[in-house]
Amino acid sequence: GMAQTIAALEMVVGPALAGVLLGTVGLGVIFLVDFVTFGASVVALALVVIPKPPVDEADAESPGAGRTSAGSLLREFGDGWAYLRQRAPLLGLLALVTWTMFLMPGFGFALCTPLVLTFADEQAAGLVLASFGFGALASGVVLAGWGGPARRMNGIFTALIGAALAMTLIGWRESVLTTAIGVACIGASFMFMMGLSRVIWQVKVTPAYLGRVFGLRLVFGVLAQCVGLMLAAPLAQGVFEPLMAVDGALVDTVGSVLGVGDGRGMGFMYAAIGLIVLATVGICAAFPGIRCLEDRVPDVAGPEGAQDPAATEHK
Repeated sequence: GMAQTIAALEMVVGPALAGVLLGTVGLGVIFLVDFVTFGASVVALALVVIPKPPVDEADAESPGAGRTSAGSLLREFGDGWAYLRQRAPLLGLLALVTWTMFLMPGFGFALCTPLVLTFADEQAAGLVLASFGFGALASGVVLAGWGGPARRMNGIFTALIGAALAMTLIGWRESVLTTAIGVACIGASFMFMMGLSRVIWQVKVTPAYLGRVFGLRLVFGVLAQCVGLMLAAPLAQGVFEPLMAVDGALVDTVGSVLGVGDGRGMGFMYAAIGLIVLATVGICAAFPGIRCLEDRVPDVAGPEGAQDPAATEHK
């Protein structure tokens, strides 16, 4: 929760501070601030001692045992992939998060500004983008103070349902207020889901392989987001906008609900993505391996630092 709060503060404070600096001292000072702050981060990282977990007997039977401190980058990723393949429910969670990254930060982020600019000005677009950060900030604070639900997968499903409904709301009408509320709800839901997902990885993956698994999770997620960003504009401009034009093929069907004209194709994309996310939740909930992940995969350690016997017995 605290990590999600910090990320949300970056989304809110960073653009606001950049706007003030750009208007007062210019772009050169902004680059200088970037240089100094990145340098401070590198120095802080260099000074921190990060202990490397020892390989215990359980780790010795896992893929890649005996070479956790050496080897090529690709081999390290291969070890992480082999570790996940032996734990199918975690592989299902990886697929769910990757697919979500493709749809929401990918398509959703790429379409947000151009959609708002079809019916409002740049200031309104900035306000809408900032609302994501405020939603994410509220989610981080709630997660830090509450700790999340006992059944984290249920929390992930609920958050995805909220994000799906918010995306459908954004595509429904041309309204700055409606869009800002929808984007704020997406920010809250998405960050809540990612926070719970991170906890599951940390609880279920042995420390010797946590770095490699987190690396895989990051690679798949960012790659999916990049693919979504690249596909959003061609699909919007070449397919969905023409379909929802005044003389488009969907005027009498989808257009009668969402409206027609400039930007309605992107609105249709938002609504469609929301429905796809809802369908994704339904499919994942139907698979016990994903729905009951927390029961199928035992925790790495119990309260006393030993393997959790209850979880092991259940498995």
